[in-house]
Amino acid sequence: MKARILVSMALALVHTHIAAAQAVVTRTRVSDGKGYDERPLITPLANGTYAVVWDRTTGDVPISLQGRVVRQDGTMATPVKKGVLGPPLNQYTSFSTSALGGTDRIVISGTRSSDTQIVTRVYDSKLAAKSPLRASGQTGYDSHLAMAASGAVLAWNGPDGAVIAPVGTTGFVGDTRLGIDSTSTSTFLQPTRVGLAPGGYCVAGVETKSDYSTSRPATIYVPADLSAPGTLSPLRSAFGTGTFSPDAAFLEDAGYALFGLTTSDTASSGYIRKLKTDGRPTGGAKKFPVSSAGFTAYYRILPLTGTDRYAVAWYNFGDGLMYLQLRSDKGTALADPVRISDNSYSIDDALVDLAYDAATSRLLVVYSEFPAIPITHQDVMLAVFDVSAATARIR
Repeated sequence: MKARILVSMALALVHTHIAAAQAVVTRTRVSDGKGYDERPLITPLANGTYAVVWDRTTGDVPISLQGRVVRQDGTMATPVKKGVLGPPLNQYTSFSTSALGGTDRIVISGTRSSDTQIVTRVYDSKLAAKSPLRASGQTGYDSHLAMAASGAVLAWNGPDGAVIAPVGTTGFVGDTRLGIDSTSTSTFLQPTRVGLAPGGYCVAGVETKSDYSTSRPATIYVPADLSAPGTLSPLRSAFGTGTFSPDAAFLEDAGYALFGLTTSDTASSGYIRKLKTDGRPTGGAKKFPVSSAGFTAYYRILPLTGTDRYAVAWYNFGDGLMYLQLRSDKGTALADPVRISDNSYSIDDALVDLAYDAATSRLLVVYSEFPAIPITHQDVMLAVFDVSAATARIR
């Protein structure tokens, strides 16, 4: 009995230590506070800094992108740069950023408003353009980038379905496109995330009925050479309404997907499910973030490279806050969740983005929120968390 008590006390101390290590180092504004800024993305740069890119809206018109380079400690490395990528972009679709493998640069993609073409451009570590604007010749929406060994890959929704194509180190989208759509004639795939997987890429998305009535989350594996897609794998068997965009991430030998759907006006069901190295789900889905959660959504997952840990994030409609938590390679929670922002019902719940700095064991989270009511503008924010104790176990 005494031994059990000692073990329980030791486990409690470890849990407390890890929870304490998920402490916020700083929260700081990245944008200039002069507009309605949202949907920030954060991308690691080769020199140890990070590029943050977001959109600025001025009403129901095309958006423009802005950006800034930040350091691991939350300080700013450059002024705000306006007119990133170049032309106005379609405001109803996503844009994307990624490091370019084999270079010290990044590539940014989006849908040009004037003709709905997918366009790309290459930038250096100061967010200076290093290529002309590249028009792909392909129309489409919701572009998603992932780094390749050389260059990057880009997935999007085209007129003939979802596709993936290589992006060269100078920003050109390759002519050879690989279809990654559903094989069913009554459904189509909407990609929501492209991430690295062992030997290739995992595209997470929403398999949607052709009449848009119902959908379900799914993943599909694509080998690194883009030779042939795997089989589209549903993360849940049933189609339903209110499906949340799924996310997926991999460590060395397996991965996890986060997904969910609304069950009523005030409740949702969120899940975490293990993935094989080929992107197919294995085992049953487990409640996420916990079985007692009421109404959560907008799930994100990031592998902490070099460790056996993942960082996950979600929005809780009950208190209007976005949360961050570390999970093990078994999918289990390592500590209580912590708030990304302390400002209830102020954070833009639709998107946060995460990056892990292995050199400092810090987690960088970008998000947007409005500072006061009446809402006159919205700021892009950066929160830096120390996760050193929770990432101490290295592979």
